[in-house]
Amino acid sequence: MSRNQRLGLIAGTIVVLVVAFVLLKPTDQSDDPEPQPSSSAQPDTTPTTKTQTAEAKPKPPPVPTVKIENGKPAGGKKTIGFLSGEKAQINVTSNAPAEIHLHGYDIEEPVEPGKTTKVRFKATIEGAFEFEEHDSGQELATVEVRPK
Repeated sequence: MSRNQRLGLIAGTIVVLVVAFVLLKPTDQSDDPEPQPSSSAQPDTTPTTKTQTAEAKPKPPPVPTVKIENGKPAGGKKTIGFLSGEKAQINVTSNAPAEIHLHGYDIEEPVEPGKTTKVRFKATIEGAFEFEEHDSGQELATVEVRPK
């Protein structure tokens, strides 16, 4: 093998190694070194994904839902709580046309069968308020707004 062939082979090998390194290097750009487990700690064998390793953002609480069946709250009357200052939402469904009313906030909204009505308000008035089916006066829930 001639000297030029050896140099070409070495150069080709270096190019292949650099390309392999670039393609296989981790994508995390953090400058923080990985924490080293102590000698007494058991290694974590739980598989992780990129979404698990990223800092978890807290999920917003689920939107409370009031289901009206035959003019009454399915599952009974609920208590729904919010903190003062929060953007509040209550989803309402019904199997018949209805009109709901949130006392204290004086919110009235129609509810159509098979559709979800989203009652949205800023929880600025603290206290406990009746949430009712307006025409019948049937109480569906108590909405509590508590101080932060």
